[in-house]
Amino acid sequence: MDNVPFSKIWEYGKDDSDDEHEKQCFDALSQLTETGEFEKPIYAPELNMPSTGLRISPTFAWPRSKVMLFLEEDAADFDIAQESNWQCFMTGSSFEPEELVKAIGR
Repeated sequence: MDNVPFSKIWEYGKDDSDDEHEKQCFDALSQLTETGEFEKPIYAPELNMPSTGLRISPTFAWPRSKVMLFLEEDAADFDIAQESNWQCFMTGSSFEPEELVKAIGR
């Protein structure tokens, strides 16, 4: 995804969601990442959680920054990921797009 603009990357997230609030979250992320330098994510990875042996699937993961983003429908995976040393975000009502953007900034 290194050559893909963030506006297109966030579209993948919007396409995965049927929730209007989540779509607005991705619109906000698109605006916040129009300028500046940010790590590009991996889209829809499957990650093994060594502490539990379980596999989780965040919508996006930023390995260098150790950041994951989940849709609300993936709350169970989000809860498992919280046990890791990664910073985890979920596009629920308390999601702050600015905080995620700070976490992936270079």
